[in-house]
Amino acid sequence: MRRLSVILLLVAGARAETLTGLVRVNSQPVAQAIVYLGVAGRAPTNATAATVETRDNQLQPHLQIAPRGAALALRNADPTLHVIAVDSLNATSPPTRLATEAMPYAGFERTLALPDTRDSLLLKLTGLNG
Repeated sequence: MRRLSVILLLVAGARAETLTGLVRVNSQPVAQAIVYLGVAGRAPTNATAATVETRDNQLQPHLQIAPRGAALALRNADPTLHVIAVDSLNATSPPTRLATEAMPYAGFERTLALPDTRDSLLLKLTGLNG
């Protein structure tokens, strides 16, 4: 099992900042990594919907971070039926299936309520019909 340690020192006050860098495991760069920086003990204000769209038969994005209190907006821009699975991921448990949704036509949109959690949710979206 690999262990990933990330140490960051960031003094940003109340401003939004951009952080760039390279994630490495055993001195090797990781091509696709998610690094999430949260603020302990604070719920986000004005949480909006995390949005996922199918366009050109692709889920965009296939991973999404939904802030605490947010909903998940699903949109279909294709004239094709898409069925997607929404799973919650974390470091200590297997994925938890939150929903399976059929998105039958272009212009379809549905907003799903997400579970009330103490922190943000990492969501993985998977197409189930190809």
